[in-house]
Amino acid sequence: MIRFTTKLQKQNKPGGWTYLIVPATQAKKLKAVKKSFRIKGTLDAFAFEKTSLLAMGTGDFFLPVNAAMRRGTGKKAGDKITVAIEIDASKPKLSRDLLQCLKEDPDASKFFKTLSPYMQYFYSTWIEGAKSSHTKTRRLVAVVNSLAQKLNYQEMMEVYKNTIL
Repeated sequence: MIRFTTKLQKQNKPGGWTYLIVPATQAKKLKAVKKSFRIKGTLDAFAFEKTSLLAMGTGDFFLPVNAAMRRGTGKKAGDKITVAIEIDASKPKLSRDLLQCLKEDPDASKFFKTLSPYMQYFYSTWIEGAKSSHTKTRRLVAVVNSLAQKLNYQEMMEVYKNTIL
C-alpha cells in the first residue's frame, strides 16, 4: 500500500471531473505498468474499492473522485487529501445471465475472455442495470451478438444506436 498527500483537482470546464494525480513514482510502487488498473484504498478515512487508476500516458495516473467520494471525505477541488491505495485483485462478480448466454456462443465467449476484467465487469453491470426484463434481454442479445463479431462497446453502441437499450 502506498500513502501520500495531494490536492484534489477539477477540470476547468462545465461538468468537469474532480480527480487527483498519482505521480509515476508512487504508481510504480503499486504496479510497474503504463496502463490502467484497479485499486482500493482510502481517501482520508473514506474507503473505496473496485476503482480504476487511469493512465495519463506520461507515467502519471489519475483517479476520478466521484460525488460519493467527495461526500464521504467532505472535500472539494483545491482541498488537500490523504491517499492510501493498493492493487484491488478481487474478481468482479459477473452477470449470471451473461455467463449463461456466453456458454451458448463460443465466438462471443472467446472474445469476452480477451477483455480486461474491468471491461467484463462493465458489460455485466450495464446488463444488470436494466430496469425491466425486456431491456435486460435486449442488452444481453446486443452484447452477445457484438462480442461474437469482436466489436467493442463503442462499436456495439453504434450498431444499436437506433435501438432502445
